[in-house]
Amino acid sequence: MKIQSPKIKYLEDKLIKDAIKDNEFNCINFQNDSDEKIVIRDVTIDSCVFENINLKNVVFENVDFVDVVFKNVDLSFKNFNKRYFARVKFDNCNLLACNFSNSSLKEIEIIECNCNYVNLGDCKLNNISFLKSSFNESSFLGCQIKNMFINKIDFYKAEFYETSLVDVDFSTCNIEGCKFDYKSIKGIIIDLEQSHYLIGMLGVKIK
Repeated sequence: MKIQSPKIKYLEDKLIKDAIKDNEFNCINFQNDSDEKIVIRDVTIDSCVFENINLKNVVFENVDFVDVVFKNVDLSFKNFNKRYFARVKFDNCNLLACNFSNSSLKEIEIIECNCNYVNLGDCKLNNISFLKSSFNESSFLGCQIKNMFINKIDFYKAEFYETSLVDVDFSTCNIEGCKFDYKSIKGIIIDLEQSHYLIGMLGVKIK
């Protein structure tokens, strides 16, 4: 499955605090030299890159992301509830316990990221690719999924409820301890070795 990459051309290096002061959030390679709390609010960040910078003290409030790359950054515990993401790439990022609930994610790549405890409840996921990442104890409740590719993902104890996963291929992934309801489990693709996890959930005993 082909994911549309972020459309990024010319980039200007700029400190986050200066971007806020100038109200400019387009075509920027963001820099950050501050340990003070910084709040970005009520904007769309468009055609920008966050790479190898400290975002620990940056708060995103009512922020949407279009054509954005996050590379080697810590976004743990960020709240992205009810937000819009289009053509966004997360590469080697820490997304621990991020809240994406009720958000729309379209043309998204997550590569070699820590997504443990991520909340994707009630999200709309359209053209999504997850590669070599960890989603331990993550939550997929009430998701609407269209075109989802996953490869070598650790879904240990992840929850999938009221989420149609028809034709989603889990065969390269760890699904040990996962929780599925009937709607979610129907039509998924697994390999033979994974079948005993799902048989146990259905209450079937192998003699």
